[in-house]
Amino acid sequence: MSIITRVGHIVLTKSIGNSITVSKNAVLPLSRLSSSLTATSQNEIKEHEPSNENPADVLEAKRNKSKLKSRHYKILHGQMGVDPQNPLFPREETVRYRRKLIARHGLETGINLGIAWPTREELENQLEYDRVAHPFTIQEMVEKKKKLREEEANRIVERQKEINLKMGKLGSWMKELKDKNQKKEATARVAQEKKDALIEEVRQHFGYVVSVKDPKFQEMMEQKEKEAKKAEKDMKKKVRVERNAIKSIAFAEQISAEKETKSE
Repeated sequence: MSIITRVGHIVLTKSIGNSITVSKNAVLPLSRLSSSLTATSQNEIKEHEPSNENPADVLEAKRNKSKLKSRHYKILHGQMGVDPQNPLFPREETVRYRRKLIARHGLETGINLGIAWPTREELENQLEYDRVAHPFTIQEMVEKKKKLREEEANRIVERQKEINLKMGKLGSWMKELKDKNQKKEATARVAQEKKDALIEEVRQHFGYVVSVKDPKFQEMMEQKEKEAKKAEKDMKKKVRVERNAIKSIAFAEQISAEKETKSE
């Protein structure tokens, strides 16, 4: 009998993706290896073949060129890919998986629909979650929403009143702004006229046309500006003294009148 011996792993892989791995220094009889491969291939072929000899099923199996497994082919076409009465994997026996099957395929599964109803523990957990996540009743939520809407409506009304009040003052504000701009323009115009008059005075001092960038002109201009500022300062001082004198005279007359009234 022939013996297959290899140092390392022997991996025999078939086209469908299954593999047989022989560990290091493993010794397998050739007949045993051949029988294993044959049995596996036959099982795979049977999986793709229909369970009965119905000609329609045979024709449908021949038309299936996807080479998918039977369960995967059924899932692809919206059918139930598992047999709930003969589960192949542990997860197919779980309550969660069976509930999912009932939700998708209904009575076709043959599963007792009672498992779809939550257990006492699940109900208690759900109620606890609802108490934490949604602590208010429907009536309280309605009242709260109504109050928020009323507050929003009141805020809009107050804002509209404020807008109407400001719109009423818009005319006076525009007039004030216009007067302010006119006053600023008049002040700037007077200052420019004073500056032009001062430049003309400096030119007359030299007796000929001189550039404003000339150092002599600039020196004379600074001197004239100082004189103008001093004159303006003296004028303001004189006006202030006269105003104070008038106030003093009026105050003295008031005091004398009060004395005369008291003496009478």
